[in-house]
Amino acid sequence: MQTATIKKLLNKQTSKRVKTDEERKERRAEIDEVRRHTMVRFVSSTRAPSSVSFPDNAAWKLPAPAVPYPSPRLCHVCKLEPRRYVHRLANVPVCSLACYNQVNAV
Repeated sequence: MQTATIKKLLNKQTSKRVKTDEERKERRAEIDEVRRHTMVRFVSSTRAPSSVSFPDNAAWKLPAPAVPYPSPRLCHVCKLEPRRYVHRLANVPVCSLACYNQVNAV
């Protein structure tokens, strides 16, 4: 039983194809070529200024326009102050305890 297993393992090892150095170099060149066209490269050094290189065929998109900041929600009761709280039962914005109590009174 053990000899059959050992023979199988030895056959597997001999049948494995070992890549040659030339095949490895070719594969590495292919990978480098793909990376050269698809990868952004950043180099930072103490001896030279930092640099960023982009692929030649990069399509540049302009940034999206800035979205205006939303205006603050005002108090539902006085409509003057920005909201600080939300009434727990009526679910309306209120600015102070006085406005909160006015919602309770209604």
